[in-house]
Amino acid sequence: LHPPGRYVLYEGTVYYTPVDDGGCNVWASGATPVDEELKSKISKMEHLDQHIKATAQSSEYITQSYILTGESLAFVYPFYDSVAVLPPGLDFSNSIMPFYLVDPEHNPDRSPTWVEPYIDATGKGYIITISCPIYSDKGFEGSAGSDIAILPISRNFLEPRSEAWFMVTRNTLLVAVNKPCEELLSIEGLGEYYYLEGVQEDEYASQEYRLSMHESQDIRDLASRLDGNGHFEMDIHGRRIRFHQFAIDEVDWLLVLAQSL
Repeated sequence: LHPPGRYVLYEGTVYYTPVDDGGCNVWASGATPVDEELKSKISKMEHLDQHIKATAQSSEYITQSYILTGESLAFVYPFYDSVAVLPPGLDFSNSIMPFYLVDPEHNPDRSPTWVEPYIDATGKGYIITISCPIYSDKGFEGSAGSDIAILPISRNFLEPRSEAWFMVTRNTLLVAVNKPCEELLSIEGLGEYYYLEGVQEDEYASQEYRLSMHESQDIRDLASRLDGNGHFEMDIHGRRIRFHQFAIDEVDWLLVLAQSL
């Protein structure tokens, strides 16, 4: 077990680990009072540190892994300064997507869920998340998830290519693009997010990256034809383009190649 002095009560509300000791960052927001029952639960969950850490280190694309509970309690690896980022009293049930999007209301079949790209509340920027609900005989207890940064996906898989490639969700929200595709789709800055102001909760990605809502009619027409079936041709900004679609079934996305004719 971790030493008794591992945790600090901040402003009588937040119970957390102020110093990186190599394990998980533990953060109880105070939305559920930090009493002896909650402290006991934290103590019982400490053995999960090694498993959360191992998951976070299993892939270069994972930026953090965690367990979130109904008490608005988080075990997160790697460590970050939670008090500097998250507000006291944060209620996970209406502010943290990887928690509430797998609750019984949003995910009644209890399946693993890929969260569409969003701006992370803890400062990780534009990310996607795989989140799995946790149930016990008492019902829904929380979620276990991992965050995956968007930029490394684009840099490793799309940017080295000279032709225009992009990844998009079935709901036409762009996940990643390379430079030739940015020009074709009139998209700038996808995957980068600068925290000019504090983010107090998870926020969905800007709708400017949803092709079906693009200001250009050509791009909106393109969005209407993305169905994962084979290839098609159409004009984009006066250029004849052949689009090849490849379904990524695990996450319900499409990988698309755009070739000028």
